[in-house]
Amino acid sequence: PRAAVRAMAQAGVLARLATPSEPRLRALLADVRREGYAAVDGALDEESRGVAVPVRGADGVAAAALGVVVPREAPYTPGVPPLLMTAARGIARGLGGHSH
Repeated sequence: PRAAVRAMAQAGVLARLATPSEPRLRALLADVRREGYAAVDGALDEESRGVAVPVRGADGVAAAALGVVVPREAPYTPGVPPLLMTAARGIARGLGGHSH
């Protein structure tokens, strides 16, 4: 998806996420791939965190995403990514996709 990354960076879609350059975006995406989820603080307001995980299709490629917005400082916030990952695996299985 090199072209998609470049297009998003050029369109300014990522400016509000404080990702001003294509190299920075690539580094962020590498982190997301390694961790299995994306988390963004302050996208809606200063006190929120958005967390999203991929729902993979039968080919292993992300076919959809599952995400939530939670209070950044809530005691349960660190537990959100594993819960979303579990839900995404269940959805993928239900759709006949990958569950990893």
